[in-house]
Amino acid sequence: SRSYSSHNLNEIENTINTDLHTISIWSRKWLITFNPNKKNVLFFSNIYNNVDLNFLFDDKRLFPVPEHRHLGVILSADCKWSKHVDSIYQSCMKKICVLRKLKYILNRQTLLKIYKCFIRPVLEYASEVWDGCSQSDIQRLESLQLEAARIACGLPVFCKKEYVYLESELEPLETRRERKKLVLFYKMHNRLVPSYLSDLLPPLVSQTTNYPLRNNNDYTMPNIRLSLSEKSFLISTTSTWNSLHAEVRSKPTSQSFKMALRTTTHKIPAYYLYGKRKSNILHTRLRHICSSLNYDLFRCNLIPDPSCNCGNPCENAYHFVLECPLYLQQRAIMMNTLSHIHYFNIQLLLSGDESQPLDYNNTIFHAVQQYIVESKRF
Repeated sequence: SRSYSSHNLNEIENTINTDLHTISIWSRKWLITFNPNKKNVLFFSNIYNNVDLNFLFDDKRLFPVPEHRHLGVILSADCKWSKHVDSIYQSCMKKICVLRKLKYILNRQTLLKIYKCFIRPVLEYASEVWDGCSQSDIQRLESLQLEAARIACGLPVFCKKEYVYLESELEPLETRRERKKLVLFYKMHNRLVPSYLSDLLPPLVSQTTNYPLRNNNDYTMPNIRLSLSEKSFLISTTSTWNSLHAEVRSKPTSQSFKMALRTTTHKIPAYYLYGKRKSNILHTRLRHICSSLNYDLFRCNLIPDPSCNCGNPCENAYHFVLECPLYLQQRAIMMNTLSHIHYFNIQLLLSGDESQPLDYNNTIFHAVQQYIVESKRF
């Protein structure tokens, strides 16, 4: 591929045609044949919509195209990434549909591993290049991860996304893309990448002034006029890099730098994974107030009345597990199983106690999940 930029359209046409003529001469000399029908011209501009430039290769005219896929990334003439994001969305949605069919067959760990190995890499491929996409595109991609996380954890669409991230232990894709850009910038800064990338870095503040300023080790920010430029990799990441603590920027290896950027994520207790798949899902939904109990549906405006069939005005998790007279026999079995626990409440039954041993919490979760299944409420 060959690229050239200029404010003068005639200059662009003349330069590219000269290069095409040189390539044509070289190909004839070395008996190499190029197919002009497979050559594309992509004119990037946010000013000119319809540009009539005459590019010739082997006496055949090359016509501009609105978009072109290069190394798996769709480049659009309007400098936007909607086409590429749409391509990612369509590809990953097919994989997520397959994941959905495995929802009650595989456990949570396996489903998350499938997502991380086969879906998330597609969502993040070359993200350093296209991370300047629009907010609506960012939300579309994030919705794919949330859907995969909901499938793995068994949570419904009306569950708060904070709970989905908590149960799945996943980070937002936007956070991961920001970290990937900083890691690439670190490699450029330390000359761990080819020179054509490192040479793109702007000069340091210390190279532009003789004064001993506090930010001498920062990179200078170029003057920009368009928000499109502000979102580009070099501009946006330079700003983020300058905001990092000096201790983080001076890490000796890219791996240690990456670890310094990683935020501490909450790890769910091991007993959250206890039980058969279906009963574990029902238990998880009760824990995050997103089950099919009438109160949980009512608070999301899915039904008009939160009352229980027993007549209680509010069928929430507390009422269902500890009070409802419709499940007296099932509750008696649960209480008998947990008779060694002197005091418990709904929080303990749904979330366990992290200060206690694993067997202690597994016993609680076994009793509660048995109650949920035997009640036949769901």
